[in-house]
Amino acid sequence: EHSTDVVLNVDLDGIIQFASPSVQTLGGFRPEEMIGRPALSLVDHAQRPAVAQAHAAALAEPGRTVTVE
Repeated sequence: EHSTDVVLNVDLDGIIQFASPSVQTLGGFRPEEMIGRPALSLVDHAQRPAVAQAHAAALAEPGRTVTVE
C-alpha cells in the first residue's frame, strides 16, 4: 500500500489482479482501472516478446527468479 514502486499481481494468463496505489503517481492510471487488463498492454510493443517469454519461463519453473529489463 505504501511502496513507491509499482506492484502488480497477475494471474497465470498475465491478467492484472492487483495494482498498487503508486501506479497512479507513476503511470497515471487509477489502480482499479488496471484490474482485468493484460499486463502486456503496459509493455512497449518491441519488448512484449521478451516479457511474454519471461512470463512463460516463470510459469514453467515455479520458484525460479526471472528478470527482464
